[in-house]
Amino acid sequence: MAKLFGFVLARCLLIFPLIQHIVGQAAIAPRLNAAAFEDGRSIWTLARYTNYSAYASINPKTPADYQLMRSYTQPDVAIGYDADRNQLFQLTDLPVLFSDENSIFLSLPGQNFAHLYVPLQSSQLNVQIYSKTGSPIGPLKKLFDVLQFSAAVSESDPAKILIAYFVVNTQSKSGSAMYSVLDSSGNIESNSTLIASNVFAVTTDNSYQPSIAVSSTADGNFIINWNAGTGNNNNNQLIRAAYLQPGQPITQAFIVAMSNTTGFLRITKCGTLRAGDGHFCIYDDWSSGTAQVRSYSTYITQFSFTGATYDNPAQIGATTSVDVTKSFVTPIPLPLPYGGMVVVAAPPQTATQSLSTYLSLYNREFVSQNVNQMNIAYGPLAVLPSTNTVLSLFRADPNVPAAWPLSNSGYQIISQNVTKFLPDSGYGNPTINNTLPQLGSTVNLNTDSLTIYFYQENYRYGVGNITIYALEGSKPYLREIIPVIPSSNQLGSSITVKVSPFAFNTPGTQYQITIDGGTFRSSSNEPLMGLQGDNWNVWTAMATNQFADKDDVTLQLRLQPSPQPRNHDTTSTNLATDLSNLLPVEANRISCRYLRADHGGEIYQVTLKKAHTSNGKIPVSSLVTYLNQMLAKKDTSPLNSGSTTRDIDAQYGAKIEENMFASNRNIFIAGGVVIVLLAVLYTVCHRRFPESNNMILFVLAVSLFNFIAYLMFVIFNSSDVPYLRIPSIIFLLLPFAFYMLSSTMIIVKEVTENPAFHEWFSRRTMITAMISLLASINPVLLNILQSRFAGFNDLNAPFSENVSKRILYCTATGLVLSDLPHLIIQSLFKSSNGYFTLFPFLSMVSSILGILFSIIGHIYNHLAIKKMPRKNSKKKGWEELRDGGAFEMSDTHPQIRIK
Repeated sequence: MAKLFGFVLARCLLIFPLIQHIVGQAAIAPRLNAAAFEDGRSIWTLARYTNYSAYASINPKTPADYQLMRSYTQPDVAIGYDADRNQLFQLTDLPVLFSDENSIFLSLPGQNFAHLYVPLQSSQLNVQIYSKTGSPIGPLKKLFDVLQFSAAVSESDPAKILIAYFVVNTQSKSGSAMYSVLDSSGNIESNSTLIASNVFAVTTDNSYQPSIAVSSTADGNFIINWNAGTGNNNNNQLIRAAYLQPGQPITQAFIVAMSNTTGFLRITKCGTLRAGDGHFCIYDDWSSGTAQVRSYSTYITQFSFTGATYDNPAQIGATTSVDVTKSFVTPIPLPLPYGGMVVVAAPPQTATQSLSTYLSLYNREFVSQNVNQMNIAYGPLAVLPSTNTVLSLFRADPNVPAAWPLSNSGYQIISQNVTKFLPDSGYGNPTINNTLPQLGSTVNLNTDSLTIYFYQENYRYGVGNITIYALEGSKPYLREIIPVIPSSNQLGSSITVKVSPFAFNTPGTQYQITIDGGTFRSSSNEPLMGLQGDNWNVWTAMATNQFADKDDVTLQLRLQPSPQPRNHDTTSTNLATDLSNLLPVEANRISCRYLRADHGGEIYQVTLKKAHTSNGKIPVSSLVTYLNQMLAKKDTSPLNSGSTTRDIDAQYGAKIEENMFASNRNIFIAGGVVIVLLAVLYTVCHRRFPESNNMILFVLAVSLFNFIAYLMFVIFNSSDVPYLRIPSIIFLLLPFAFYMLSSTMIIVKEVTENPAFHEWFSRRTMITAMISLLASINPVLLNILQSRFAGFNDLNAPFSENVSKRILYCTATGLVLSDLPHLIIQSLFKSSNGYFTLFPFLSMVSSILGILFSIIGHIYNHLAIKKMPRKNSKKKGWEELRDGGAFEMSDTHPQIRIK
């Protein structure tokens, strides 16, 4: 097993020429696992030795050897910097490593980062999550045993960490490749899963080191590369690759490189090419050679994620022979974000050493380029993805330009901008030439399209979204998601997508436009990089239009049922906050309250208040339009991002509460005309027929109005508030039935007890029946039979005094059965529905009038009866009753008419 780890130890020793001796044999040496992140941060790690010579002389074979190595070390140190070279943290207690390959730093969302490592004297992989400032987040997580490992973070949201690694089966003496997926907190989401078995054989004469590499793809997934044997020799003469989408089975592996010798291949670096050219692997092809001398050549191979496209590997530099029994160094390749590669072959001895002796630069076609005026040191290398700037470590030397000290370690960080072999248009994406609107430009309100111009042609739609955010300070608010549908059709050199009017609707606001990786694909079907962060920011113009809102607008929204009961007050507050942020509208111009629940959810009333000044504000009418547009596209609109608005029922929509008077202006005018006509008709009748009870005209009109208004409410509006439906029907039918029965009984009693009426009735049966039926809506209408209205002398029924009393009792009962319940129902309707429509309002008015008239009528009738001489009332006969009696019912309820 010692020889299996031989090259790992060599990788650890290759930094020997850079070691800074501090006191005696004590030393500090930079580790090769430097990391640079998209936002410009970088992390550098230093190994510390109490006696480096003694440490390096050990060839570990037993646990005691590793223990002895550990005794010559101190904890590692990690130092982090931001993009402006300000130190963010210094961690002084990191575990000691056996090899630089046993530690990886990964960038995570929220500027956190993960440190994955296997400490010396252990094979267990650990992960610790840190904040931007180096503070641990959560506990250290101990995962599983590994022989070698690699890891990468997906470019998807939410981010995933994929770990690919080798494990050794001690029984079969073979190695297998495995993978596991973690979330951004370091928790395992999928347990260890087999990639390939019997990848290599574990024997005492093996001189190769198995290697594995993971890289993230532009569409948020991963490519895993590993070296593998052929047939029975298991000399790792192949490099295979497989595409993995978390949560899906890994794809069939395919070959991306083969050895030209009888030795083995060792992966140095694998990754994704940013211009849609696929993926690459840089590897060393080692010959079998002798026990002491071996030769190797460095190659790069390019391939597509499906394996369908595969280029012949290109050799980088010349073949080199080394004495593997001694400490040696191998070239360090560094792929560049804008194409090409830097290869640092050997450490420079001085700052003025000729660059050509150790530094090589290659373009996208891997043709060697001029390296004049470049300062890149051998050792830890990192490249800032957005700027193509290479960072490297060198011994502290005041003659080296563009450098800053690494925290008093005896090293300094060198910054070198490298030639970009792809154009840089400022978007951080080498495939994008320009956009419309352009980066940093000012756009018109309600801009309705976005255009992207590519450097190359024949791109096509992939899978992903174009997303628009409004920025309030540094906080983004979703404005619209524009999904892209996959297509095999070529797009040419540009693409235009439609934007909803509500996306860019706020004056003087900064907007951020992002594109998911994989939204577009290259001609070879490779997913292209997207745009994230502030790579495409624009501003909307300040408002210049002047307006004056006339009225507030009140509307209703329905929230779909929730598994947990909602607190109505809290939900109302949250709904108002969400809508304020997402429409958007000033917080003091919006209010919400709970109304009711129906079969489809809970209904809330939202009031949008008019803007008193138009300076930078959105008029109420536009807010309502935007809300309806968002509901029509709810899945891709801002509403889907709110904690409460995501539950809005888009099918129910935003129902604007009716402005009853404005909506029914013609009806109210017609009603006024009818009242005037009734007054005119009454005046005419009163003048021509002064002895007639012409007031019965108004009694008839009001009674019909009361009944029809409530009937229309029951038919058209009672179901708007479901719990009022049945009570509304009950209190329509119950008084109607009571009045019909009572009116019929009054007539029957008069026929049987009053001979004068019996004689009158026998000649006017049809008209009596019609008036009796009409009295089913108000018993007072029985007085039509004795009213002689408009001089119609047949309407002179000789009612007894008991009729008036019976009608009085019926109307008193009707007050309880009809008017009061109707008033309560309309009050509940207004409270639950939030507003009145025509029929509920008219029914409410008629109920109030009915109650008032009934109360007043009963008071006057009581007074009239009390003051009337009892003897005279007993002697009233046919003649006086014929003339209308001492009092009569002259409205919807009893009123006085003294003679």
